[in-house]
Amino acid sequence: KVRRRAATAATREATTAADKGAAADNKGPDLADALELVVETLDAVTEERGENEPIWGSMIKQTIKRRHPGFNERAYGFRSFNELLAEAQKRGLVSLQPDEKSGGYTVRTGLSVPRIP
Repeated sequence: KVRRRAATAATREATTAADKGAAADNKGPDLADALELVVETLDAVTEERGENEPIWGSMIKQTIKRRHPGFNERAYGFRSFNELLAEAQKRGLVSLQPDEKSGGYTVRTGLSVPRIP
């Protein structure tokens, strides 16, 4: 739970810093909510499967859709779920590795990934 709280705080902090001013004109869903949902779901799936098991982006999306059936990444301005994952990686929230077999990504939490300035 402590890790989830830290992830949620990091998500809010990263989103707030990057989106100051842009959110004032946007009447759609808050991007921070989508990023927080991705991070929380990744943490839950990682906890369930174990740290060393691969977690694909599609697994995260399926889990989000089960928990929030109305979820749609397009509502947040992304054409695909992979674009949402790429944004989360850009903000240091997750780490993505291309999976050649599936054509998707395996995803790891960004908090345990050292960031190189």
